[in-house]
Amino acid sequence: MPVFQRLFILFKLKPFDVRVQEVMEQGRFDKKKAESIVRKHRKILPDTATSDRVYIKLFKNMPRSDAQMAFPNTKVRFRLLDKLKFGVTAGRSPYPRRYATNGRWLRRYEVLFASRA
Repeated sequence: MPVFQRLFILFKLKPFDVRVQEVMEQGRFDKKKAESIVRKHRKILPDTATSDRVYIKLFKNMPRSDAQMAFPNTKVRFRLLDKLKFGVTAGRSPYPRRYATNGRWLRRYEVLFASRA
């Protein structure tokens, strides 16, 4: 069974007026109807939930099927910037930093690379 070892969720509610405007545009409702729809959907949230806060939740070892039930029609994806950051940090070798900080390391790896050639 596929499992997410770590699942990190970060979200922030949109301000009430912005969400009302979106509902008006999507459903072609008037302002009064859109406000009632947004209030109805936000009623299920706790009273302490506001658009001023950022909410963070970390799950460990969550089965993929559970994640799909909790968050239907979603895809796990990286933004291009995140892919670049991940690729650079994963692909970067520790050797260049050691060259600059410690001459001993440089000599050791020169011997290592010379023996492989």
